[in-house]
Amino acid sequence: MGIELTGKELQSLTDNLSVDGNGKVDFDKLMDGVKTLTGGEIDVSVVGNSLGNMGLELTKKEWLTLLKNLPINADGKIYQNRLMDSVKSLKGGMVDVNKLDIVLGNMGMSLTEEELKDLTQNLPENVDGKVDIKQVMDAVKSFTGEKVDIDNLENVLKNMGIELADPEYTKLVKALPIRDDGKVYQNRILEALKSLKTSGKVDLSKVMDGVKAVTGEKADLNDVKTVLENMGIELKDKECLDLMKHLLSKDDDKIFQNRLLEVVKSLKDGKVNVNDLNAILDNMGIKISDKELKVLTKNLPADGEKIDSSDLKNFLGSLGIKLTDKEKEKLLKTLPVDAAGKVYQNGLLKAMKSLKGGKVRANDLENTLKKLGIELTEEELTKLSENLQIDANGMAGLKEVMDGVKATTGGEVDAKDVKTILKNMGLEFTDKERLKLMKNLPFNDDNKVFKNRLLEGVKSLKGGKVNIDNLDTILNNLGIKLADTELKDLAENMHVGVDEKIPLETLMENITDFTGEKIESSDLKNVLRNLGIELADKELEKMLKILPVDANGKLYRNRLLKAMKSLNDGKMKKNKLHTNLENMGLRLTEEEFAELSGQLQVDANGNVDLPNLMEAVKAITGKVDIKNLETVLGNMGIKLTDKELADLKQNLPVSVGNKVALKTLKDEVKAFTGEKIDSSDLQNILKDMGIELTDMEHKHLLKTLPIDAHEKVFQNRLLKDVRYNKRGKVDVNNLDPVLEAMEVKLTEQELSLIKDLLSGYKKVDLKNLMDKVEAVTGEEVDINDIGTVLRNMGIELTDKELSQLVKNLPVDNGKVYQRRLLDGIKFLKGGKIDSNKVDAVLGNMGMDLTEKELKDITQNLPVDGGNVDANKLESILENLGIELTPNERLNLVKTLPLNADGKVYQKRLMKGIKSLKQGSVDVNKLDTLLENMGISIKEKEFMDLIERLPDADKGKIKLNTLIEELSTALGEQIDISDVYDVLKDMKVEVTDKEYFNLVKTLPVDAEGKVYQKRLLDGVKTLKRGKVDINNLDTFLENMGIKLSHKELEDFSQTLPVDVDGKVDLENVTLKMKDFTGEKIDATNLKNILGDMGIEVNDKECLDLQKSLPVDDDQKVFRNRLLSTLKSFKGGKIDVNNLNTVLGNMGIKLKNKELKSVIQNQPMDADGNVSLKKVMSDVTAVTGEKVNVKDLKNILEDIGIEFTPKEYLELVKNLQVDDSLEGKNQSYL
Repeated sequence: MGIELTGKELQSLTDNLSVDGNGKVDFDKLMDGVKTLTGGEIDVSVVGNSLGNMGLELTKKEWLTLLKNLPINADGKIYQNRLMDSVKSLKGGMVDVNKLDIVLGNMGMSLTEEELKDLTQNLPENVDGKVDIKQVMDAVKSFTGEKVDIDNLENVLKNMGIELADPEYTKLVKALPIRDDGKVYQNRILEALKSLKTSGKVDLSKVMDGVKAVTGEKADLNDVKTVLENMGIELKDKECLDLMKHLLSKDDDKIFQNRLLEVVKSLKDGKVNVNDLNAILDNMGIKISDKELKVLTKNLPADGEKIDSSDLKNFLGSLGIKLTDKEKEKLLKTLPVDAAGKVYQNGLLKAMKSLKGGKVRANDLENTLKKLGIELTEEELTKLSENLQIDANGMAGLKEVMDGVKATTGGEVDAKDVKTILKNMGLEFTDKERLKLMKNLPFNDDNKVFKNRLLEGVKSLKGGKVNIDNLDTILNNLGIKLADTELKDLAENMHVGVDEKIPLETLMENITDFTGEKIESSDLKNVLRNLGIELADKELEKMLKILPVDANGKLYRNRLLKAMKSLNDGKMKKNKLHTNLENMGLRLTEEEFAELSGQLQVDANGNVDLPNLMEAVKAITGKVDIKNLETVLGNMGIKLTDKELADLKQNLPVSVGNKVALKTLKDEVKAFTGEKIDSSDLQNILKDMGIELTDMEHKHLLKTLPIDAHEKVFQNRLLKDVRYNKRGKVDVNNLDPVLEAMEVKLTEQELSLIKDLLSGYKKVDLKNLMDKVEAVTGEEVDINDIGTVLRNMGIELTDKELSQLVKNLPVDNGKVYQRRLLDGIKFLKGGKIDSNKVDAVLGNMGMDLTEKELKDITQNLPVDGGNVDANKLESILENLGIELTPNERLNLVKTLPLNADGKVYQKRLMKGIKSLKQGSVDVNKLDTLLENMGISIKEKEFMDLIERLPDADKGKIKLNTLIEELSTALGEQIDISDVYDVLKDMKVEVTDKEYFNLVKTLPVDAEGKVYQKRLLDGVKTLKRGKVDINNLDTFLENMGIKLSHKELEDFSQTLPVDVDGKVDLENVTLKMKDFTGEKIDATNLKNILGDMGIEVNDKECLDLQKSLPVDDDQKVFRNRLLSTLKSFKGGKIDVNNLNTVLGNMGIKLKNKELKSVIQNQPMDADGNVSLKKVMSDVTAVTGEKVNVKDLKNILEDIGIEFTPKEYLELVKNLQVDDSLEGKNQSYL
């Protein structure tokens, strides 16, 4: 779009944009944000006046320096905010103190009156009331960054590791310029801290001494003393020389100016906690590397015992570690030994972990590791010990032990890196979920945790989501490796949400099917027999078809047992009932097992029917006795107050037997999980969610909620009440937070429809909003109840059809909206509708028909079309433009299924005509005939058909000729249910979702068929399909492209192939256009190029010929030549013929674009210009050419979204051509 932002600007823009629930932004708001961020463009010629008006004065030299460094664009303009950024860093220039607020305002700094006063009173202004720009910029740093609420100041300081006594704290607060909202800049707090004398754990002045020896900005060697004097630090010559030795950089012989002293140069007292040192420095705006921090910390006095270095071997011996004298000396060189020859015990133990030497006693490994701060589980210790090489003295190498610890545990992960690691693993957590994870992780004193413990915590966490498209990678990161068949089976058995994601908890529940031992699939019958399960061969064969068997013919035993639950046949030995049910993950209490045993019927062989068993188990375990509710909740890890328990019971639908469905209980108990909130703040909490309550509504709400003794209530319980009672009003222009609170996830189209229904209102009742939502989406349907819901509506699906439907539905939290369900039904090929419920089914799908329309459709459902009297056949055919001889007409009638009245359905008549292939057709009535034959033909297809037809004899052509040419123009008809197999035969690989999307877009006729050519056009639009590179020739032939060996080699040469040897279908179809159209004689290339207006010498012509894929007849596709010319490094064009030449190459430019290209061309003496330079400039002027059909996706990839109306308006105003097989294209 011609707007180039720096990374920092882009981040700032992103942070300040208002993003909706789907992660999208309004385009107008985006452009407003860009304008706010950049300040708009100003001409460089008026920059001087602009700065003067602000109260800034520059000398001529300073002005030239500023101008030299300004990022001015090609139009001689600069963004105002970038200008002010350059002014900020200018070493010179003066500011009028009276205009300081204007200058800072233009720099994006808005200070309150008190802050401005606080700033100006410390500025050294001259006699003219002016001050140096640099001094202003240094002073204003205190008024930037995060703001702190003064009421929370004490906690903020504690989090930074700073503790103040009461008098010091009071003195600090008095010195701060507090804003009207009770807040103050954190940097201003740090500035004020400089003058305080405080107390703590480690002397800050010693911290500073350590930092001086570690880091700082760069300064020349000769300037060091001056720099320190300017900072208020005076050193003697010898001290300065010693300091420079510490600070010298080997890279460029420069000295680092200390970064820390800029902030805390005058803070001489106060102490900090060493463990918080990194956080303290970070809060002060000081960034140091891990290496720098390590050096700094090592040189600080710290707690812990000291050990005499001469006694080092004995001390380590007591830990079970043995060092040679050489290893001991090497170790001591890495440790900070004090003047008394002592080292800190903690520092020593840390150093031992990375020592490349030493040995440990293998039989005392656990104690040694514990003393080193490493605690392993029994399983980890066993695994570590098994892999160690132990010498004759029972010792193992310390380095080998530490490497083994890392291999066993995955190594240590720093707490601050957890967020990044999880993101890189493909796991998505909310901040709240991540904090809960962190809270439960066993971090050590160094704030680190073993990676395998982190992964265990992740796996057991109730929260987080994973993207289904990255499932394989995510499982690998979690240390779980599955075969392709297993991965496919896992994915197919989990419901994917609207956002293409699944809960991590769901994934971990399902992954248990792929753990434990594997069994031979060929031995399945014996395995089941050993379990006491008997299956018929047919049922066994059926089971093997659905089970995920790996390349070695094995499958997980757990996955087999899961499949047993859904079998429609088979038997199980009663005496193995308890064991088998536990193996299937069905654990019953003694009471439940006794009830089950009493219900089962046992045959003469001691077997029970497997399907009946599963039904009985489901019935028994699916219900909870209300008297055991507290115990059941306890087993679920939920403890409620008496008031909360009573509230829960009140909302449970208890049956006659005093039982409630377990599923219902689990749904209801969700309201009593999660965070608790203060009941006194309910109105504000709901207001933040976009819901406003009146005082009366608030009073009623408080009465209904189970508030505990601490005046708190579960937030989920509050939201449940809000969703059920729908109290309050909502802002129509801010629906996103409300819908999020109500757990409603809408598509853009659905949201737009709701807003249309509410247009004209500023605020509406929440109930009104939710009614509109239901009108647009329909009720929520549980994914497990879909079959029943559809049956009640009069729609019957087979198990296979139902499975296919569910796979492609946008399921969220196990539910789908009714309208989305019915949208899925529309594109499902299969299923039956009760003829008595046709009107209800169509109505549910949003199709309201009149009584007449409904009557018409139901009468014609069996075979479509009206009845035709066979006695009037001649006149009917004549109206259609068909002429048959008496004999041909008689043959036609013989093939027709006439009813008792001598009539036949019109559509059946047209089928008979197609198959008869006799008679003649009036060319002038061709469109009428095709329409009556049920063939909807596009204008281009019709013109292609006309061109194919032979010259008409007396305006007529043979019907069989028409049918043959029609088949050539459109291809054969394919049943929509066979499309998947057709794609498979074409060697195109697509996911179920891509297939479903393709089927939805295909032009299917009333009989559920699509023409082959139209299917191929649809295939070209697939974005994520793949083709095996080895099947490329087969695919191209199916697409109607036959290539020679050399042409195929050229075609595949630059295609990006993935690790599995597959190519993205999109890349293939893009390249196909180079291998379509007419072919030209490659031996006559020079003349052909000359005719096009391109001049090449003999060498260039030969080079070009070599680069082209010529067939056996020495011919090449013209489109392939044109494609090559666009990147050809040779050739010349007469500048006067430039437009004609570009036209011959299929490139159309506007006059303005052509003029821009011509003006940029350096001409030789003959008025010729370089073809390469022309093509480069054309690309720069026009941008890449894109298919208009792909425009919406391209804009979305860029991050721009339009409403349907805005999108249509955009397309209308684009310059479009037909250069890709009749498909509209435009430049971006």
